[in-house]
Amino acid sequence: YNDSIGEKATQLETDATRRLIKARARTLVWDIMEMKNEILYPHPVHGRIPNFRNNPDCSTNLAQLEEFQRARVIEICPSLAQEHLRLFSLAEGKVLLTPAPSIDNALFYKLDPKFLHIHDLSRAATKSGTAALGTIVNLTAVGNLHVDIVVVASVVVNPITGARLGKGKGYGDIEYAMMRQLGACDDRTLVVTTVHESQLLDDLPASVMTEHDLPVNVVITPQRIIYTQNKFSCPKAINWNYIDNDTMLNLPVLKEFKRLQQLQQEKLN
Repeated sequence: YNDSIGEKATQLETDATRRLIKARARTLVWDIMEMKNEILYPHPVHGRIPNFRNNPDCSTNLAQLEEFQRARVIEICPSLAQEHLRLFSLAEGKVLLTPAPSIDNALFYKLDPKFLHIHDLSRAATKSGTAALGTIVNLTAVGNLHVDIVVVASVVVNPITGARLGKGKGYGDIEYAMMRQLGACDDRTLVVTTVHESQLLDDLPASVMTEHDLPVNVVITPQRIIYTQNKFSCPKAINWNYIDNDTMLNLPVLKEFKRLQQLQQEKLN
């Protein structure tokens, strides 16, 4: 009993330290980017995924990847900094998936450039355009897709190890875990992030990463392409211990996902 209390206290201390390190790393990056005037809009950048200057150059660098050239289906986060990347991917003929967090039974909007007029591509790359022009991919249909590349938003990245921090909500980690659990992602899926050079932090410690955090294989900045050492495993399933009530409310698809998983488990039993 006493050992159990001690273990819980140690875990709480570890979690608190991890949260503190993460918060300091994010604040450092946000402060530097504001100070150097590297943010386009909105301001202040604190609490947001940075919409950094010259982000379209990341699209040019992404195009150099053989994995991109071969890719058929790409999932890209809905952040403003990745809007050009979404447009570029559509223009290159890629099937684009973007998260549909507010829909109860769907994980994505799907945009297939074959069914879009060329004049609609720019609108399709925006958040509102995706919802208007995309088709909804229900949870039960996600497994019919194979996602070749996932582009995840980041605030801080260690370009050596592949450790990354989002803005703190964990949505990118959760969406990937659901994709993985539903069979849309596997070890062949390349995880990429596009960031400004100021978002790279070589000494971001490995301890910031837990089993439910999504690391990256490739970091792309406007200046270069970096293949990480990929020292962490990607999450393979939702860890419900890390899902709080706020997350369940903000991502209503989680409720339906949990229900479907429970039904599947009952069938197996």
